[in-house]
Amino acid sequence: MQSYQVIKIFVFLMVMATITEMVQPQYPYPNQSRSPYAIDNVLWDCNFEIDACHFRNQHNLAQFNRYYNPRHPLFGRRSLLLLNLRLPRVQRYPGARLITHYYPANQKNACLFIGYYANGEGPENFFVIQQDKENKCIFADHDLQTKSNRWNEIEIQLDLNDGDPRFFLETHYHQGKTGFFAIDKFTFGYGKCKNPAPNYC
Repeated sequence: MQSYQVIKIFVFLMVMATITEMVQPQYPYPNQSRSPYAIDNVLWDCNFEIDACHFRNQHNLAQFNRYYNPRHPLFGRRSLLLLNLRLPRVQRYPGARLITHYYPANQKNACLFIGYYANGEGPENFFVIQQDKENKCIFADHDLQTKSNRWNEIEIQLDLNDGDPRFFLETHYHQGKTGFFAIDKFTFGYGKCKNPAPNYC
């Protein structure tokens, strides 16, 4: 009789555990109880220390190269994607474009965090373009010369209502003039930007 009671209690506890599991709220990523800011809900974070993070160059334009050297940082960074305008083969093109992979549009809003650096007389403009149903310019810096020799950290607010996006990072430069342009950070998170950059497109 006592073993029968133990079995009944065990079955009851198993049923309650199943019911409890079933009624737990199913939050989409990220958990809704967390911060609404994207910096607290990062899905993808890359500083190019391990690899190029699936970035690729537009094949018919100038090429970025990955730089990684912990002993000899460049512009204060030990890893980055670098466009060297001093190379003769780079000067044959009017600009360069980095292409990301696609990011899942699991939320309506997201934010991009990008760090970029311009040096020398060559760099002219920098654009970030979002591609989903169409191509949309979401950020532009038309005067890199005024921001040269320092890292620029920007946040770009994203609208993901048109599906999974990918991004083009375009750099235009003055042919015949030298310099460098670099990307050292590319982070994607769901939610709002705390300090969204103006869209000068």
